[in-house]
Amino acid sequence: MTISTTTTRIAYDGNGATNSFAVPFPFFGGSELEVIERGIASGAETTLTLGAHYTVAGGDGTAGTVTAAVAPATGLQWVIRRKTARTQSTDYTPNDPFPAETHEKALDRLTMIGQELGETADRALKFPKTDSTTLSSTLPPSVERAGRFLVFDGKGNPAVADGSADGVAVSSFMATVLDDSSASVARATLGVSIGSNVQAWDADLDIWATKAAPSGTPVGTSDVQSLSNKTLIAPALSNYISFPIAQSPSAGSNDLDDYEEGTWTPSDLSGASLVFANGSGNCQYVKIGQMVFASFYVTYPATASGLAATIGGLPFTSQNTTDSLVWTVDVAYTDFGAGFTVGVIKNDTKLAPFGLNGSQLTNSNLSGKTIRATAIYRAAA
Repeated sequence: MTISTTTTRIAYDGNGATNSFAVPFPFFGGSELEVIERGIASGAETTLTLGAHYTVAGGDGTAGTVTAAVAPATGLQWVIRRKTARTQSTDYTPNDPFPAETHEKALDRLTMIGQELGETADRALKFPKTDSTTLSSTLPPSVERAGRFLVFDGKGNPAVADGSADGVAVSSFMATVLDDSSASVARATLGVSIGSNVQAWDADLDIWATKAAPSGTPVGTSDVQSLSNKTLIAPALSNYISFPIAQSPSAGSNDLDDYEEGTWTPSDLSGASLVFANGSGNCQYVKIGQMVFASFYVTYPATASGLAATIGGLPFTSQNTTDSLVWTVDVAYTDFGAGFTVGVIKNDTKLAPFGLNGSQLTNSNLSGKTIRATAIYRAAA
């Protein structure tokens, strides 16, 4: 026979009643057909079993019929495709008459196999014919691909990257320089690694990509692609890095693990139960890592209290240092009328004003006085 058609598959939509499906292309037997049931809406596929789900009539080089044991329901589709065994069973006996029919059947099998391979290749991802032949068509190893996105670098080679449905999650990783212009990937650390991965800027692709954290001594700058005139902001993302609401502290001395802004309310912790004026809405803070900048504006009420003046309510506990007052307060304005200083008490959230003689001021010393200042100190965490 001849193979006059290139068709190797056909699909039928189920209706709950029809169970007989014509196979219009030649095949050699029921075992060399594959029947796949597909959910039209979901795309879910199930490969059906010959004898259990369907029977086959015809074949042996001709068309035939697939008969379903149970008619496929509406919403399901049956895809019938030829899947010729890639074996060669034709054997010639020396000096026998030329077996033309056997020979033709072997050629038919080769043609069918070629058509089926072509049909599969036609549905595969392929580089355009005009692309460079030096492009790699090999995917990264499975350990790099697992749970990540497939992307393409600036040359069009396949690569992988972490991300989310809305884009690459830059804030979750550190920044490094990535140069994939050669077979060996050079990396130089510019930030802090998190876990076993780092977030790398691919200068060819102009996106962030996650790579295994570099081990050993970082490569020299001469091995890293220059970042001159480059802005390290991932495309299609907001131009900021978002830290989690609850800090996740890092023990690394060079790790930036927190940034916060907010307001705080100074309070009297001397024991005199004083109520400050002007504090509400005028007291703000910024925390960068462990460094805290907390501005405040308070006016003491008229008081004759001789208790040691103490202002509490700082937004973060100060570091537990050797000396009780290490961190200072920059006083921008006061009508106190004499020199004084304010210190941040260690391992606490309190401020204490002191005279120039080193004695802590009392509430009565500050009666009716205003202090506008900024506490600058290192938080405990």
